[in-house]
Amino acid sequence: MIEHFDFVGADERVKKYILPKKVLAVGGNVCDTDNLLLKKSLQIGFLQDGLTILKNTEEGERAWILLDFGCEFHGGIRIMTSQIKPSKSPLRVRLTFGESVGEALSNIGQSYAGNDHSPRDFEVCVSQWSDLEFGQTGFRFVRIELLDRVAEWKIKSIHGVFVYRDLPYIGSFECSDKRLNEIYNTAAYTCHLNMQTMLWDGIKRDRLVWVGDTHPEMLAIKTLFGRHSIVEENLRFSRDETPLPGWMNHLISYSFWWLILLYDWCYSVDDFSLAEESSDYIQGLLEQILSNIDSSGNHNFPDYFLDWNTRGKTEAKAGVHALMYLALRAGELLCLRVGANDLANRCSETMKLLKKNIPDPGNSTEANSLLLFGNLGDTFHAVKTLLENGADGMSTLLSYYTLTALANNGQVDAAIHMLKTYYGGMLDMGATTFWENFHMYWTKNSTRIDAFPEEGKFDVHGAFGEHCYKGFRHSLCHGWSAGPVAFLAEQILGIRVTEAGGAHIHLSPNLSGLEYAKGSYPTKYGKVEVAYEKMGERIVLTHLKAPKQCGLSMDQGIKIGTLNDNMKEETI
Repeated sequence: MIEHFDFVGADERVKKYILPKKVLAVGGNVCDTDNLLLKKSLQIGFLQDGLTILKNTEEGERAWILLDFGCEFHGGIRIMTSQIKPSKSPLRVRLTFGESVGEALSNIGQSYAGNDHSPRDFEVCVSQWSDLEFGQTGFRFVRIELLDRVAEWKIKSIHGVFVYRDLPYIGSFECSDKRLNEIYNTAAYTCHLNMQTMLWDGIKRDRLVWVGDTHPEMLAIKTLFGRHSIVEENLRFSRDETPLPGWMNHLISYSFWWLILLYDWCYSVDDFSLAEESSDYIQGLLEQILSNIDSSGNHNFPDYFLDWNTRGKTEAKAGVHALMYLALRAGELLCLRVGANDLANRCSETMKLLKKNIPDPGNSTEANSLLLFGNLGDTFHAVKTLLENGADGMSTLLSYYTLTALANNGQVDAAIHMLKTYYGGMLDMGATTFWENFHMYWTKNSTRIDAFPEEGKFDVHGAFGEHCYKGFRHSLCHGWSAGPVAFLAEQILGIRVTEAGGAHIHLSPNLSGLEYAKGSYPTKYGKVEVAYEKMGERIVLTHLKAPKQCGLSMDQGIKIGTLNDNMKEETI
């Protein structure tokens, strides 16, 4: 029978159930909440022991509980109800999900709390002997309130419904600094959670495919999982949703990002079939970009959106200028792949014009980062600006480019310090995933996201945020913040892919004060493993394993330790 259904798709994700870690608070008449922390059969029955009871009378506070699942995840909750009174009518229950304690305790409209894109605060009905699932959002905490008066609700269990793609981690990172390990793992988890039906921007709110935001997520995906179809699905979706002369996501710079993303992904997997499939679109988009640049390299687009931190500021033009340069460089290489040599030459000539006509980036971390990342403009000014602004000037979206630009210009130690300060600041505020944005001053006199708001202190979630991410609308699990994954693999482990697909890898590690570092990295041909130790002033390679198809080279001065028989000693 089932085979006769005309299915239109399937969900590649898995669904698993987790227990709450804590009952953080209760109100009204609530009994035996510790029973919610116990593992029980996932089947409702007539005879149930170990129930939790919420009871309302005509007067007094309505019964409620606040659960903490210990870590942010994507999904909802599963409520297994035993008996209710009155038994003939379903009971009304309010569910309020939160990425923070403050958000779970909020009302709609309070500090911008809302139900944008995916409801997180709503009423449901529960029936006697029922097993029901509710919610599709990103959360760690949930407040559950019995709304009906003169009612009793006996609950067998409440589980978190964890929905995710069950993927093996191929890439890894570990070093002697526990804070760096925590940052890498949290960034990896953040990216993984946003790999849902497509590559989302935030599991609480942004179910849309935002093209510019996809590039740092792609960097993390290729570093953690190698090739995955979700990136190509995103690229195709964005292309097909944006017929020319449109700009992707209605932002000119995001079409620039699409070209950069397409080339970088095809190169990383050593498969340009998607570029060949998109040949007409690539050429049309490049013609559209080139038509807006005059013979002196000037351009005057109606919008220069780089990121929210620079929106409306004049220095944003310099950052978008750098993106345009990078997009034309990607476009040139894509055109050579699809046989559009004349257009490739025009891209190359226009890049020369752009290099001579760079807008003033001022003291913007974002604009200077992208110029420095693209080897454009005044290197001394850019490095000086990034160092002076430090972690205070960083953003989660562009963190990879800021840190990489510094590291590639001799400032690895400074970049590592900024990384630990900035991302460590979120961890110190209770983060288990990384946020849509963050500023260091948010931590001053603020309560953590896993603590109750205190009088005289700021709620770090509800009190801060800007632009489109004010207060509780602010996403605390945003895929674009996963930049540390690729950065640590490239800069500390020194894994630099110098031929498409990993056909050749150059090892250029920098332990930056670490005693040791080790990890793995996926290539088209299999996994590369490395391990280093610091011995005096020298870096010693103590472990190396790579597929036979991967050519290897390394910086001079790296000492080779005793390698096992199954490692590619002969290639060094």
